[in-house]
Amino acid sequence: MFAINKRKAVDARKAASVKTKKLYFLAVIFCGVFTVLFCRVLYIKASYGAEYERRAIENKANKEMSVTTLKASRGSIYDRDRQSMAISYAVNDVILDVREFVKIDLRIKEKERETGKKSVDETGRTSVERTIDALSDFLNIPKEELEKYLETDENGKPVYDTNYKILAKELDKSVTSELMKAKPVCVYTEEKTKRFYPHGALASQVLGFIRGDASLGLEKRYDEQLSGKDGRSARVGYGAEEERSAVNGYSLVTTIDSSIQQYVEKAVAESDETFPAENTSIIVMNPKTGEILAMAQHPSFNNNEPTNLTSITDAEVAAAFENLTDDETYERLNRIWSNFHITRSFEPGSIYKPFGVAAALEEGVTSISSGFYCGGSDPVTGINCHKIHGDQTLTQVLMNSCNVGVMAIGRSLGPELFYKYHKDFGFGMLTGVDLPGEADFASLQYTREQLDNSFQLATSTFGQGFNVTPIQIITAFSALINGGNLMKPYVVSQALDEAGNVIEENKPIVTRKVISRETSDIMRTALLSVVTPDGTGWKAVIDGYRLGGKTGTAQQGERHEEIAEDEFTMSFMAYMPASDPEIIALAVIDHPVSKDDGVTTPAYMIKKLFTDIIKYKAYPPDAEMSEGGARPESDGVTLGNLTGRSVMEATQYLGGLGVEYEIIGGGNVISGHMPAEGASVGQGDKVFLYARYEGADEAGALALVPDVRGTSADEASGILSRAGFKPVLTGDGIEDFYLSEGGSNYKTFEVIDQMPAYGVKLPLGTEIRLKIASSEE
Repeated sequence: MFAINKRKAVDARKAASVKTKKLYFLAVIFCGVFTVLFCRVLYIKASYGAEYERRAIENKANKEMSVTTLKASRGSIYDRDRQSMAISYAVNDVILDVREFVKIDLRIKEKERETGKKSVDETGRTSVERTIDALSDFLNIPKEELEKYLETDENGKPVYDTNYKILAKELDKSVTSELMKAKPVCVYTEEKTKRFYPHGALASQVLGFIRGDASLGLEKRYDEQLSGKDGRSARVGYGAEEERSAVNGYSLVTTIDSSIQQYVEKAVAESDETFPAENTSIIVMNPKTGEILAMAQHPSFNNNEPTNLTSITDAEVAAAFENLTDDETYERLNRIWSNFHITRSFEPGSIYKPFGVAAALEEGVTSISSGFYCGGSDPVTGINCHKIHGDQTLTQVLMNSCNVGVMAIGRSLGPELFYKYHKDFGFGMLTGVDLPGEADFASLQYTREQLDNSFQLATSTFGQGFNVTPIQIITAFSALINGGNLMKPYVVSQALDEAGNVIEENKPIVTRKVISRETSDIMRTALLSVVTPDGTGWKAVIDGYRLGGKTGTAQQGERHEEIAEDEFTMSFMAYMPASDPEIIALAVIDHPVSKDDGVTTPAYMIKKLFTDIIKYKAYPPDAEMSEGGARPESDGVTLGNLTGRSVMEATQYLGGLGVEYEIIGGGNVISGHMPAEGASVGQGDKVFLYARYEGADEAGALALVPDVRGTSADEASGILSRAGFKPVLTGDGIEDFYLSEGGSNYKTFEVIDQMPAYGVKLPLGTEIRLKIASSEE
């Protein structure tokens, strides 16, 4: 019995020992798991604690805190002289919290039922009535429309159930400031920036525009740099305020020369009046650097209101929209908005001829002393020339634009080398220009194998059978005359931060060397023969100045016996100065309404443009052209130094001498003039004055816009002009203003509004639009 009990005791101790070991084991496991979890928490806290804390704050903010977005200001876009082409200024949207508005209205009505009294303030109105009156007065919204936001359904829920109803967009801050002084309930404002293009339709397709999520031009290409990053200000309950400042966008300095751009815009508009066409365009570049100095096309539009058909620069084109469907309207608008120079193509015709000549010179299969005979048609293919030229030198082949001569040169080069140089000059490839939407039209090129066909090789030599874009061919032509370098074209030279520091910079880039300096010099000199009284470009001759270039006329599309007049493209490439070109321009009349041989030509555009550029750049006449071309010396007085004088002083001085003058550029101080100091001038002579704004530094000075509301049109114009801005009169009263004895009663016209608003800093020279009305009404 004792032994049995002893065994039971032993078994019990063993069982207890096993149980203890199990408990110990479980404890160890638990501690291990706890340790792992604890370490994991520490790791997460160390690695992601800040991020989770930020999210927690944001989640809490969504429920308990008031959040205000601090909008980043979009960077400006300047021309090469830092004059504003696109700016942003602060405006406000007005928002109504409809849900809270309805709650307040219901509480007021409930209280009135309980007390039997009307809950009004010192004005005799409820807060809801006061709010409706203020919104109606300042936003010009009918009260009946505002009262609709108080409507509820059968469950008492607002019919317009939202905390965020935008009542008005992009209002001047002076308007919303006055509105908020009326203390409307459930109304708040959100600040945003509005894009403004001071010059309206200037360089429209280059700059582009922003409308919602859509953007075009530089606004699209450099959106990331221009946009900046929004900040925010938030208050949690009655606790601390959190703020993250907005980071404003970078500003862009472009290569565009606003003066040349204006000349180009005027030239294409005048050409289209004389020779209406589907597209009329000019692009101007510096052939040595690839900088684009100007780009214009007709028809165009005003960037400030791109969807407004009345902003289209061609009235007939605008009128044609009347009978179109919405889809057709936007298709047409997209063609006007898009940049012709990089998105459209044409068969180049004779402006392509110099490329085969340059290739043959480079390969040594022809020389400047080579001779060619044109009997009116090509003996191999039978293709006609436009004229029987007889015996010619290489220079005369270019001067006469002889088809037979270039076809012979093309055969001597052969299809392999012809194709190689065609590609080397960049045809069928993207140039890499910093504008969105560039097309290469690689599918509209002859293949290497197709050029084995003698007919296709022959037509290629005079630019038929394949397509190019304007940007491709002006870039390639630049290589012909700049020493042989194919440059990468560009529009933006710098990106600047708010302090004016250069953050990013584009500099001239040589894509590849195509021909030698020696070949380039031959081509540059030979092409001077084109713009002479004996050359095909004779209509662009400017007395006293040597221009080089090439004319072109090309049939477009399918070949057939009956050729419509609008199936042609006329082009003219020109450059100057002759010895070291700084300016190259391509003028195009694409698909004219009608074509008269020898009459419909872009030569007039080129002549007008280069005449303006000569004055603007103060290019002296070419020495070798002085006979019959240079301006005769005057027997008048010696011209004094006008640099640094005010525009008024300079013009009064020249008026006293009886000398004509022309002011180039905007401003109140003379920065230079042509002829220079010491020149002899007298009656009949003309002095060109270059004006700038006093105090405008290299970075583009900013100035505070004065408040001219309530002043007369005369006073306002004077105040703004003295401050360095350009006043522009607008409004319903403008017609009466100009009819009032030629504006002699201007003191009776009062400024009732201005845009951009007063109190903001804008670049000097910005247009300030003044809305005027007669003060006698």
